[in-house]
Amino acid sequence: MLQCSRVDGTTPYHSLTLGVLTAQAPIAELCVLALRDPRAGWKPADGDPAKIGAAAAMLEEYLSIVIRDGALVALPQLIEGYAPPLNALPLFTLRLASHVDWLDRVGAVEEAESEAAATPAAGEAARTPAWTVQHVLLPSIRRSYEPPAAQSTDHTVVQVACTEQLYRIFERC
Repeated sequence: MLQCSRVDGTTPYHSLTLGVLTAQAPIAELCVLALRDPRAGWKPADGDPAKIGAAAAMLEEYLSIVIRDGALVALPQLIEGYAPPLNALPLFTLRLASHVDWLDRVGAVEEAESEAAATPAAGEAARTPAWTVQHVLLPSIRRSYEPPAAQSTDHTVVQVACTEQLYRIFERC
């Protein structure tokens, strides 16, 4: 279960709300669970899943993924008000360990971001894409999307209605 707390910082990830796990999830146990999943595609040649612990400082600094004493403690909440299903954590942890080259610092951050973006979808089989768009993405866009000025002049984004003007019209009725 996730509990959320606001974290302030300078990078975009550090300004996100952190989803703090109520019970720490040991990385080794998460990896063992993922190895039982045929979707993992892990091979011994992929390396030791426990090596993710060595990248804990980098994960926390760049992606706000907090690991303490070999256990996953917190994840960034990328969309306010939405916590991805936790059943995707084992596969996410294994893929971070086996598909990310932690020796290449810049490449590792980009690869870890890609894994973070792809993994929640693997655990959401019960929800349809239409449900996710309607209940997660659209409310998030309504709350936080601010289109650049260029999009309003080239008609990429068009204002459909202005509530202040609608209020004046209905006030007369």
